[in-house]
Amino acid sequence: MPVRLTGRQVRVLLHASEVVIYDGRTEVARHERLVAKGGARLELDHYLEALLRSARRTVTQPGRGH
Repeated sequence: MPVRLTGRQVRVLLHASEVVIYDGRTEVARHERLVAKGGARLELDHYLEALLRSARRTVTQPGRGH
């Protein structure tokens, strides 16, 4: 699920071979369903927004943390 939706209530539909996630009526993610118990998969695309936001903060606040 995209990081921008962290903390929001979303609707998840589980199908035999895929998982579909909705924010309201808008589909926000669709992935192949993992069959292994306890399996996990990270989708880099979902984290790019947070990484870019963090990078912008670092650039706009030089010297922070050094």
